[in-house]
Amino acid sequence: DGFECLLTEPEDRSWYRDGNDVIVELNRLLELTAK
Repeated sequence: DGFECLLTEPEDRSWYRDGNDVIVELNRLLELTAK
């Protein structure tokens, strides 16, 4: 899979990690607003 090959690049791994942090933050905000 070409996409998995892209994730082996250090820059892409850092992008993936940062993107995951954004998702976690969005989920946290959604939980706060849902209450």
